[in-house]
Amino acid sequence: MELLERFNPTSAPSARFTRGLSFLMLFFLVFTFFEANASTGISYHGRILKPDGITPISSSTTDFRVRIRSTGPSSKDCILWEETQTKDLSTTNGVFDITIGATASTYAYSLSQVFNNRTAFTGITCSDTSTTYNPASTDGRYLQVSFRQIPSDPWEDLPNMVINYVPYALNSSLLEGYAANEFLKIDPYTNQTPLTNTQVNTLLDIIAGTNTQYLRPATTFSGDVSGTYSTTSVDKIKGIAVSGSPTTGQILKYDGTNWVPSADSTGTAPSDASYTVKGVVQINTDLATSGLYINSG
Repeated sequence: MELLERFNPTSAPSARFTRGLSFLMLFFLVFTFFEANASTGISYHGRILKPDGITPISSSTTDFRVRIRSTGPSSKDCILWEETQTKDLSTTNGVFDITIGATASTYAYSLSQVFNNRTAFTGITCSDTSTTYNPASTDGRYLQVSFRQIPSDPWEDLPNMVINYVPYALNSSLLEGYAANEFLKIDPYTNQTPLTNTQVNTLLDIIAGTNTQYLRPATTFSGDVSGTYSTTSVDKIKGIAVSGSPTTGQILKYDGTNWVPSADSTGTAPSDASYTVKGVVQINTDLATSGLYINSG
């Protein structure tokens, strides 16, 4: 995205000027976020002329102070990024070129974090004197650039510029080079609970086949059963080995060492030696065989 704006400070009530001087500025804001060796930058360039509209400033020690500030209903106008760069304009005809992010910020956040509305900012400077900022999802950012020709000069503010989306960024086709169909997506669901770091790691372990909480196709059982989930074999009962394969009508019997397939013996009736052995009680019969005698006399 490239933005060109012509600015005449004599007609801008928000501009601040010192020593009765004014400047005519042409400037461009070119967003060129790029990833190269983990560096990220925004290109900002333009030209600054003296009040006659012809003569460029030509200081070899022109300082530029760059700030990125929050904007929105909950923003509190906080400074999220601040850096200072010195440029030599003695031979550039007033043209300057700044890569925002080329030097370290006064604050602890990276340039990519500054635009993240999921980040809670602390240790920053806000217009209400607070030092914390919890952005809303719709909060935006604006760029504030100031310059001075020599270090003893006061800062001259260039007009603030709202940082908007490049149109296609509203519907990016790639994220870090990956297409939309290469991501796990959850359909909108109002009660969906975000995954914790532990849950994400568990999900990755399941995908990698290294998770031990759930069965995998290659999981091999041990103990009383062996094989995998699709080829399970019962090899023992209570730790005692099952030997052989039964045939029709057989049952498993413990032979003192293993469970072995054996014939199902039906057993025999008890002998008819006596009622005492059988546990049968007879009345008014011979005492010797019934074990009970009742005298009716």
